[in-house]
Amino acid sequence: MNSISNQRFEGKVCVITGGTCGIGLALAERVISEGASVVVCSVGKDIKEQVENLRNKRVNKTAQRVEGLFVDVTSKQDRQNLVNLVEKEFGRIDVLFVNAGIAFQMYGQLNMPESTFDQLFAVNVKGAFYTIKDCLELLKKGKNPNILVTSSYSVPMPNKSVGVYGMTKAAMSNMVVWLAQELEPDNIRVNGINPGMVNTNMTPVKLRNITQKIPRIISEPHNVASIAAMITSDDGSFINGESHVIESKVLENYKI
Repeated sequence: MNSISNQRFEGKVCVITGGTCGIGLALAERVISEGASVVVCSVGKDIKEQVENLRNKRVNKTAQRVEGLFVDVTSKQDRQNLVNLVEKEFGRIDVLFVNAGIAFQMYGQLNMPESTFDQLFAVNVKGAFYTIKDCLELLKKGKNPNILVTSSYSVPMPNKSVGVYGMTKAAMSNMVVWLAQELEPDNIRVNGINPGMVNTNMTPVKLRNITQKIPRIISEPHNVASIAAMITSDDGSFINGESHVIESKVLENYKI
């Protein structure tokens, strides 16, 4: 039986959309700590700063590289810029973390402006699908390549306060299943994670504050990243076409 290594991503190239904050940043920090070279992209204004911070976290500053790029996943040109950068600097993708996403309108969904509805689907669904499509040839060149999609606990547990957001994430979880089937001949695994409440800027302050009262009621980004690292490393090589819930059952019994 193979022993678990703390350098499971040594020599691997990981691309992370939405990689400069929250879960995405935690993913970057985790795989870098295990030896990966990383390309992070987002629409944030602090990309250069975050890239420098991540470079300082490398365990092997000679072998590991960290690059960053502004990428709006709804933009065909931005996605092509990402593909061009990775092709030029690395020539392949071993792990693609499809993590970029947005969440709006955490109240009456039927009052949602049509433009907001369209934006949610453009980023969360179309952006995810075409990011994968555009990166496919680089994934085919990867070492044991795989894709991890960040979905949501609102898929198995729909909630009226985030109804349309949950619809977009349900589409992503559906994609995980059929895309795993389609890419099986290329030996590319596809999986998803469905985090519940995570202590990020996307989580309402009221919910983040209750973490001080009850331990493990809301996960931290690094908790999610640790599970994502297992799935996307060789330790998760048998996992394919699955979506994994990351949620504390304590939350279901806590009245917010």
